Amino acid sequence: MKSTQRGFTLIEIMVVMVILSFGLVAVVGAAAQAARSTRAIAELESLRQAAEQVLAMQVIHQSQIPSDRSEGSFGRVNWVLEVTDDPDFINLKHVLVTTFSADRSDGRQFTIESRQALLGSLKEEAL
Repeated sequence: MKSTQRGFTLIEIMVVMVILSFGLVAVVGAAAQAARSTRAIAELESLRQAAEQVLAMQVIHQSQIPSDRSEGSFGRVNWVLEVTDDPDFINLKHVLVTTFSADRSDGRQFTIESRQALLGSLKEEAL
C-alpha cells in the first residue's frame, strides 16, 4: 500500500522550532539593549538639565561670582560647582559644574565647563 499523506515530519517541525527560537532570542536581546540605551540617555539628559540649572542659578543670577567650591542637590541629582579665577585674564572665572545621581555615587556624571566674565567689575575697580 502506498501512502500519499501530505504534511511535515516531526523532525522538520523540531528544526523549524529551533530556528525560530534563535531568532526570538536575538529579537528579545536587541529589545533589552534598546531599553538599556534609552534609560542611559534619559539619565544623562536629566544630569545635563540639572547642570545647566546649577549654572543658571548659581552663576548667572549672581552679580559677583565667588571663587570657591559648593555642593548641593536637585531632587535625586547631586551637583558640585567649582569656580576659580582664570590665570590668563582678569575678571574671568573658570566655572565647572559636575552632576551625578544621588542614588548611585559610582554611576554616570555630566560636566559643564564655562568661562564667565565679570563685566561690571572693571568700572568699580577704576573708581
